[in-house]
Amino acid sequence: MPKTGHGRALGQLAGEDDELTTAVPLRALIPDFAALLAMPSDPATTTRIERALTIGRPLGRPEWIAMLERRLGRPLGPRKPGPKPRVERDSAQEAQLL
Repeated sequence: MPKTGHGRALGQLAGEDDELTTAVPLRALIPDFAALLAMPSDPATTTRIERALTIGRPLGRPEWIAMLERRLGRPLGPRKPGPKPRVERDSAQEAQLL
């Protein structure tokens, strides 16, 4: 069964790999993972993280999101809400389809 956020954090504290992360590279970036978790949180940042959990898009700087979009070949950032506009076909295109 996949680990949840809390289980994943506990695994990192224990230095264990899981299906999404490898402990060694993360430990190289954040040697004291427990201290990171114990840091006081900024309410605005906490709100942004909590909102991001429910919308299904990554949370990060626009440059990072753009890099992910290029690597994945798909949009990840918010798009214009509402239905897509209809594309008008000219009569020549319609005749080719018939």
